[in-house]
Amino acid sequence: MVTIDECQGLQGWFVRRLGGFAVNSKHPSIRTLRHGVELLQQKKTLVIFPEGNIFRDGQIHQLKPGIARLALSAESSYSGLGVKIIPIGINYSQPYPNWGTDVSIDIGSPIRVKDYISGCIKQDAKSITADLAKALQQLSHQETKITNRAFAEITNS
Repeated sequence: MVTIDECQGLQGWFVRRLGGFAVNSKHPSIRTLRHGVELLQQKKTLVIFPEGNIFRDGQIHQLKPGIARLALSAESSYSGLGVKIIPIGINYSQPYPNWGTDVSIDIGSPIRVKDYISGCIKQDAKSITADLAKALQQLSHQETKITNRAFAEITNS
């Protein structure tokens, strides 16, 4: 799931070929949100940038509740579905990556959505979002070793 801006031109062609779809982050349509829930219900992977955009300043920005609400909706609709949110930190050696830019990918511990279901989706989404923000903050503070022209280094936390 990417913003409308990310789905234009050649980049948009690649995103759509890889199964990506656009969402208006300011006014998401019910159809787009429903599609995200359906993907999770089909036990498919849904990739979302929880900040609602891509930022290049190396900081964790305020997260949007959308990922938590989609996950809660899918998990609530099928008992035992097992939806997990996996925090992933992606760090580049340059703010605007190009050929030869080094990248580090850090993967945090999965957040089990079923552990947050209490019956109040708004509060449950806030709890998940807060815990996801903490996990992403921890990933951004990990010491990362990037060597010249290295492949992505993946560490399990």
